[in-house]
Amino acid sequence: MSELIPLPDPSTQYGVGAAFELFAHVAPPPKEDGSGRVKFTKADCVAVESQPDGRLQHCSQYTVQPHSKYPSHQIILRKGLSIGLSHLRFAQVWMVECDGRTMVARFYDPLYVFDDTGAYDIFLQTRERVGTEVAAYTALSRFQGSLIPRFVGCFLAMVSAPPGLEDRFPPRSVEIVLLEFFPGESLRALGAGQDEKDEDEDCDPQRDIHFTFVCDEHKTAILDAVRLADHLFILSGVHHIDLKDRNVLLKETLPSHTAFCSSAECALQHRLSAESLITQLASQSGGEPVESSTIRC
Repeated sequence: MSELIPLPDPSTQYGVGAAFELFAHVAPPPKEDGSGRVKFTKADCVAVESQPDGRLQHCSQYTVQPHSKYPSHQIILRKGLSIGLSHLRFAQVWMVECDGRTMVARFYDPLYVFDDTGAYDIFLQTRERVGTEVAAYTALSRFQGSLIPRFVGCFLAMVSAPPGLEDRFPPRSVEIVLLEFFPGESLRALGAGQDEKDEDEDCDPQRDIHFTFVCDEHKTAILDAVRLADHLFILSGVHHIDLKDRNVLLKETLPSHTAFCSSAECALQHRLSAESLITQLASQSGGEPVESSTIRC
């Protein structure tokens, strides 16, 4: 039996200043069962999943070579947005520099997907997540740049084995989704609080998002805007099942001399008017529903 290798922290490979070459890649489409999920029982799970050295070997089996010899882009990691090891974190998310612009890169590296239940095949699940995300951005193309970030593309990067293991394992391919960077802050940063829910359970923003630093007028407007955006997504064939406070972003705005509400304690008093949220979203509601199978993301 081979010696077990401790799973290194992702920071050993994904850290500030690290550079990666990106190669154009076509992600496999998600499953046609309408669920967007690939869940397994423990008996069906890959036996080597709990062993880091087995994971590296399995990464080699799932590795694909780029179609082109020449990269499309080079990115440099600047700031971690959602990183590290935690239960079923499928992407290491970074603010990156690409072609002189700030973007967001989501690294789908199965080596660092930690499943403390043993219920998932992390390799198949990771590939499915990439396909689902790409399909969702494609279905929501008319909302890119307004309600959601612009989708730049899906890419491959060849990532070497963790430090000290390069001579034992070849470079592995990692799928990357590259997105526009939206300056702003999440509802959680604005003082919203939310209990953690099972990731397979649909989220109701009315029930699951609570505010402590936002007045009732702005709270109502935000919840109405989130519900309207979710409705527009569903009409486009996409069912967003993770509308948690950390996933709802308010674009950065310059402070105004105008007070948009009467509550001096409201974090948005000089940021934006409650009416502007709904007005901006309502302008996006034209057009016919897209007839397609529902994508859950």
